[in-house]
Amino acid sequence: MGVQRIRVGELVDLPLRRGKLVCAGGEEIAVWRVDGNVYAISAVCAHQHVATLHEGLRNGTAIACPLHGWTYALENGRALVGSGILRTYPVIVERGIVYVQVDEGV
Repeated sequence: MGVQRIRVGELVDLPLRRGKLVCAGGEEIAVWRVDGNVYAISAVCAHQHVATLHEGLRNGTAIACPLHGWTYALENGRALVGSGILRTYPVIVERGIVYVQVDEGV
């Protein structure tokens, strides 16, 4: 199985205060720009299994689901409030363009 690079958009177009929902490789991914870094994490909260994390409340690099407050670290997907771990995805920024890497065939 190979890796596929999905174009998210231009870095300057990523919102600063909220995430962006990206559908890539059959996955719903929340992409966040925080303090010069870009993170990609599953947008589907482990609690209710709904893609809401792109609309979550951000505190540093922690994202809280807007439905019930389960909170995850953008760096590694680990739950800070609630339980579980969400998948994270490698992000590449080249010449101002943001890409997320996903497994092909996922």
